[in-house]
Amino acid sequence: MAKEVNYERHLFVGEDKRFELHVKDEAGASVDITGWVGRLVVKRKERDVDSVLDVAFVVDGTFSPSSNPQRAVVIVTDTQLSLPPRVYRHSWKRLDDGTETILAYGNFNLQLATQA
Repeated sequence: MAKEVNYERHLFVGEDKRFELHVKDEAGASVDITGWVGRLVVKRKERDVDSVLDVAFVVDGTFSPSSNPQRAVVIVTDTQLSLPPRVYRHSWKRLDDGTETILAYGNFNLQLATQA
């Protein structure tokens, strides 16, 4: 079920950001994620032990097979994104016992913009 999701644009050091993930199965159908426990984890490199960002997601919306507005959502503060600019690696992880899995993964390209 894991899909590659790259955050390559509009991601800047020191800004508040909302990240959303729409979870779909292999056939592209929306998945009901009601009650799921998970996290967005960002590391310098995929195999690093320590993360630079690790935030629990909340489930936003109500599941509907026809028009699913349901998303996994993470709110990251400007302080949490006060990291050195570079390309990191991220993963969205489901952490429920017996169903732990990677939902999405990819680049997390944190850029430096002109500071006021």
